[in-house]
Amino acid sequence: MTIQKLKSVRAIRQEADDLSERIERLRSAAERTTSAPSITGFGGGSGSTDRMAEQAAKLVDLISRRQQRLIYLEMQLEEIEEWLDGLSLEQREIMRLRYLKGMTW
Repeated sequence: MTIQKLKSVRAIRQEADDLSERIERLRSAAERTTSAPSITGFGGGSGSTDRMAEQAAKLVDLISRRQQRLIYLEMQLEEIEEWLDGLSLEQREIMRLRYLKGMTW
């Protein structure tokens, strides 16, 4: 197990968290778009439909990317846990805190 691999797991976790935040922002924006009343009373026209379709496609893409990252993260964590099992209890905890949780020395 390399230090670089341990650090990469932390980066993957951060990437998944960032995707989750983007998904939530996009969902909030979509809710505002669909719940906003029309000023003219005649609806938004094809422009708002296109925008909603674009937001939906982006949302599906972000959810898919996040799911892929989470699956990859889980596989990496299983491999790391197997490696950590070979260490002493103290070493295991230090490695988890430093490289997986990102704590400083």
